[in-house]
Amino acid sequence: MSLINIIFPKKCISCGDFIENAEKDVFCMICRTKYESIKREKCRVCGAPHSKCHCVVPKLQDIGLPLSQRHVFAFDGELSRSLIYRLKRKNLRELRLFLARECSEAVIEETARLPYADHVIVFPPRSRSGIRTYGFDQAQILAKEVSKITGIPILNIFRRSAGAKVQKTLSADEREKNAEKTFDISKKAELSGKCVIFIDDVVTSGSTAARLAALLKLCGAARIIVVSVAKA
Repeated sequence: MSLINIIFPKKCISCGDFIENAEKDVFCMICRTKYESIKREKCRVCGAPHSKCHCVVPKLQDIGLPLSQRHVFAFDGELSRSLIYRLKRKNLRELRLFLARECSEAVIEETARLPYADHVIVFPPRSRSGIRTYGFDQAQILAKEVSKITGIPILNIFRRSAGAKVQKTLSADEREKNAEKTFDISKKAELSGKCVIFIDDVVTSGSTAARLAALLKLCGAARIIVVSVAKA
């Protein structure tokens, strides 16, 4: 073990316990085993492991543009919820770097098989109240890290209305109506012919992603790839 790890021992990005093999992993042994297990869990629709699943949520299926969707794991277990909780509320460098690398694998796989040469990364901005409470925008940070890893430029083009309701507190129907009122796009956004990669932490009902995909379409996007850490 290196001297720096002795002085400042690393903690598991999920449970917070100290890591024995800190130079080679970001999980403790128990959480590493659990993590590999949730990545291998099969999608109930297509039967593929979640990290290889290409299922698109219903609200994204009628956008009118070529669209693909990828995620790393399902948002339905203790470990997956722990990782997302910490991503949203704790600005942990090791956690965001790890999840960005996981998302980047999906981004690289998807872009490699497409004929588009012009790609950009976008993200849904966090609510102002969320930023005031936690001090950061987790989707923006995640998108920036994916941009660094893949070399794909990032654009900050979406605006969020003041006073908008938080999506997680709403029902599926309420989410769709709220998303339409909540998000807008910069008039300077020029996306003609571009393949736009939408990065987020979790896709649940798909209302936010659908609203932003519709705005991307209006700005001339040719294709959309939705990549999230988790999918509900």
